[in-house]
Amino acid sequence: EAVEDTRRGGKGASLSPASRKALTSLSSTVAGRGFLAKFGKLHIGDTDKSGVVIGKLIAPGALRRFGEKAQAAEAARAAAAPAPSEADLLGAQLMHRMIGPMGLQAKLDEIGEALGKSFGADPDTAEWGPVAQAAGLEEIRQDAGLVETCLGRQLGRRFSVEELRAGIVFLDTAAGQDVLAGMAQRAAGGPERELTKADRKAIDALRKTPAGDGFMRKLGALDQVNWTAGIQDFLIAFFPGALRRFGEKLEAQQVA
Repeated sequence: EAVEDTRRGGKGASLSPASRKALTSLSSTVAGRGFLAKFGKLHIGDTDKSGVVIGKLIAPGALRRFGEKAQAAEAARAAAAPAPSEADLLGAQLMHRMIGPMGLQAKLDEIGEALGKSFGADPDTAEWGPVAQAAGLEEIRQDAGLVETCLGRQLGRRFSVEELRAGIVFLDTAAGQDVLAGMAQRAAGGPERELTKADRKAIDALRKTPAGDGFMRKLGALDQVNWTAGIQDFLIAFFPGALRRFGEKLEAQQVA
């Protein structure tokens, strides 16, 4: 109370006899005298720096607890959601085959890196930048299946179930693997990959069916897909886990 009164600009509340006795007892030990000497030099309300120090002590646990609670809430929401449709499931299977070739992994990693930059840009938390980035990248890797599910829903809305079935079967063939390799080459900014005679024959056979033809046409126009909804779904589920990992890493540093 005396400290708080002084902080507000008063002269400091007078201590009761019992309080004085307790302080005398505390100051009779080396640790107690050290505590009182350092406590008397704290001016938490007087400088921004003191607030930053206290905030950095509290933040790791707060980040971890927030992440845990948000993850639990998201898990409950997901459990109550309707079961995924066949198109959703097939879309996720297709996305599993295409994340690498489409160059999406690098873009997903940028999300984890951005988490680190958001802390590293502030001088008061600059040392947290690498920790936040590591937590973000770990969560990205851990949530690979979640990425496929969220973005796969977008594919499920663009392709018909028949097209998805035909496309997944095709991509697992040698010709399909060559097509994926060509996509990866384009995504990396490389030259167009030449398809073999066998590849073209397999593609021609696929295009002779309505489902196969539809799949190839839409596959060639994936740059027109609006991924916004899928990315938002992913971020909603990603950030709680990333913040939990971030808080855990900071707490481990505090203990160390």
